[in-house]
Amino acid sequence: MQEQGLVEGETEISFTFVEPDREITVLTVKEDKEQGLRLLLRSPDTLSALDDYADGPDLSAFAGQRIKESRYSIHASDESVNGINLIKRTLRLFGGVEPITSVHLTKAIKTANQFAPIYTRRVGELGEAHKYKPGKGRLIRLGAYDPNKFTAFFMVVISSPERSLNNLRPRTTSVFEYNFTRFKITVVVTYLPIPTLKKGHLFHLVTINPDLAVNEEEKAAALAAIDGFDDLEVMDLFAHMARAAEDILIDDVARGGGPPRDSSFWQAVLRTGLYKEADQSEYLSRLAQVMGYDPPS
Repeated sequence: MQEQGLVEGETEISFTFVEPDREITVLTVKEDKEQGLRLLLRSPDTLSALDDYADGPDLSAFAGQRIKESRYSIHASDESVNGINLIKRTLRLFGGVEPITSVHLTKAIKTANQFAPIYTRRVGELGEAHKYKPGKGRLIRLGAYDPNKFTAFFMVVISSPERSLNNLRPRTTSVFEYNFTRFKITVVVTYLPIPTLKKGHLFHLVTINPDLAVNEEEKAAALAAIDGFDDLEVMDLFAHMARAAEDILIDDVARGGGPPRDSSFWQAVLRTGLYKEADQSEYLSRLAQVMGYDPPS
């Protein structure tokens, strides 16, 4: 039987989080007739200066512009003689701006039997337009949390349908998988012990052409990224990016980039223990400036 709201030959999956008073969609994945995937990122209404690429285009000049579409296209790439899949990122903004694109080339799916991490996201406050609307495709709930106490963080990974993450994850991390015809999508989820801010953070992983590398070290890194990541490398990357997202969240607010928070927010910050790194990161002085006092030593 055909899924409601889909054309013949398509499959659609919605990934959601459950908040106390609603359910929000953060990602929709559609399989097309050619068995490729379209990942539709349910982004905030406007582009944040924190939406970063690794070795990709600088988006800071477009900060504050309204987002028309944000998606990835995972191509079957049957014509590739080197076993490569093309993953293309497309960002469309209102106002006549040309589409902003970047490319991720990977052998992880066809050749190396590895994983291709696509992006990570620290979820910010999302408007009513992101409220889950039943009736289109299938639903995978990534978890439930209170945004007044926690911040959801997740990473999206692509592999072949036969490849699954081994049980290497800490108990604070959840893994959700779904098999399409030619790809498996894996979503790794955790929660940062800090209340959700209005602004979120997207970090998109792209690859560079090894032939354009400036030295052998960079060329080796580029080739490794194209080959993909194994289980341990995926989880190490996830832990690193979650910590980086936590750092950026605190840094953004401490610099005045976010809305003023009450003392409960900064108590949550202090519980993370990040203030203990103040000698290296200057968190102490920032917290003192924002709150008017020094955190305990």
